[in-house]
Amino acid sequence: MNRKLFELCPPVLAIYLALHHDLGVDRGPALRLTEDMLLAFHRKQRSRSPLLGAALEIMLRLRPARSLLLKSMLTREPGGFRFDRASDAGALLAFDVRACPLVAFARRHGAPEVVPMICRLDDLQVQALHGVELQRTGTLGMGAERRDFRYVTAKK
Repeated sequence: MNRKLFELCPPVLAIYLALHHDLGVDRGPALRLTEDMLLAFHRKQRSRSPLLGAALEIMLRLRPARSLLLKSMLTREPGGFRFDRASDAGALLAFDVRACPLVAFARRHGAPEVVPMICRLDDLQVQALHGVELQRTGTLGMGAERRDFRYVTAKK
C-alpha cells in the first residue's frame, strides 16, 4: 500500500547484490543481512515520525478518508502499481494489487527474492497501529496473481 516503499527497492537491491554477487556471500545470509539493514532503517524512520502511524490509523477509521484513499489508488499508472477495488464487507479497507513496480524492478535485475522483505514492511507498519490488522493471502513477490490487502478491526 505504501508507494514510498518503491524508494527502498534500489538501495535494498544494491546492498543485496553487492553482498551476494560482489562479495560472494551465500544467498541466505545475504538476504538476512540485507533484511536486518532494511528493518533497522524502518525502525529509525518510524521513530522519527510517530504521527505517520496516527494519521494512518485515523484514515482507516474514517469512511470518507478511506474512500478518498481508494479513489486515488484506482488511478492507473503506466508501468506502476495497479490497484483494484475489492469487496469485503468485514474490512475497513479492501483492495488488491494486480501489478507492482517493485516486483518488476527486482525481476529485471535478477533478484526477485528481495521483494518479500520489502513487502513485510506493510506488516510492520500495521503492527504499530492499535485496533487494526492487515490480512492477506498472498503477494505478487511470492508468486500470487494478486496481493490482497484487507485492513480489518483487530479482534480483542
